[in-house]
Amino acid sequence: MATKTVEVNGTEYTLQKVPTNYWYKIKDRSKDKNGNASEEKLYQEVLEHIVVSPKMKMEDFEEVEDFEEVMAAAITFQCKRQTKE
Repeated sequence: MATKTVEVNGTEYTLQKVPTNYWYKIKDRSKDKNGNASEEKLYQEVLEHIVVSPKMKMEDFEEVEDFEEVMAAAITFQCKRQTKE
C-alpha cells in the first residue's frame, strides 16, 4: 500500500491508501439509514483506515481547521492519481 506523510500545524500524519474496493466499502458504511452521506461517519472511517499515525479520533483535534486539513489531505491522497516526482 502506498503511504505519504503530511504535516499539519507541526504534527506529522502518515496516510496509507486502501484498495479501491475497500474505499467504496468505507463510503457505503458512511451513509445514514436513509442513504445520505454522513461526513462524521466518513471522517471516522478515514481516521481509522487511512490516517495510520498518529492514531487519533475526531475529538483529539483541538482545532477544526487542523482536522479539516488532515481529512482533505487523506481523501485527496486516497482518491487522486499520484504523479511521480
